[in-house]
Amino acid sequence: MDFFYNNIKTIAIIVLLAVTMNIIRFFVTGYDSYLWLNWNLFLAIIPLFCAWLYVLFRNKNWLSSIFVFLWLVFLPNAPYLLTDFIHMADVGPKSSLWYDALMLFLYATIGVLSWVTSTRLVRNSLKWPIWSIGVIALVSGFGVYIGRYVRLNSWHIVTAPDSLLGTVGSIVRSPFTHEPVLMMTITFGIMLTVLYFALTPHDYEKTKN
Repeated sequence: MDFFYNNIKTIAIIVLLAVTMNIIRFFVTGYDSYLWLNWNLFLAIIPLFCAWLYVLFRNKNWLSSIFVFLWLVFLPNAPYLLTDFIHMADVGPKSSLWYDALMLFLYATIGVLSWVTSTRLVRNSLKWPIWSIGVIALVSGFGVYIGRYVRLNSWHIVTAPDSLLGTVGSIVRSPFTHEPVLMMTITFGIMLTVLYFALTPHDYEKTKN
């Protein structure tokens, strides 16, 4: 839990800086074009709360299972923040692109840290094998595709489960007709797995012993 709480402190500092930059941008430029990022930010840190609640209630099987499920459902929202860089080409003013890049970098960093921190906590608590990290990363990459290109969100599993499951089934059956699902899933899967081990360098040795 030391790793989790230390990272929570780091994430909190970066969140404060990112949100402050966003608010300053709004007042200085008069553009509200990035205020919605704070909603994406909220969704990105939900996996942290779910992971923490799982550990808190892990002695209550049915409740802990719910929190693990919610963690997995909301987990793609964390790396999703990495894709928000695509808006830089369309959101003005152009004179603030350098500022926007720094701000988006902070949001993306929060997303990565949220994914790595919550994944490590859940995986270590459940004692999942080392290869499960790659599976979780691929599932997250697929979720990012669903959110960015299909425009379905985590809460649709409750509000529109038939539509979500039908869409996922169609993509799984015919992935080559849903570009760039394969490239995006694999790329995010590899990247998140590498980042996991880069940011938790001793995780394997500690889990193994």
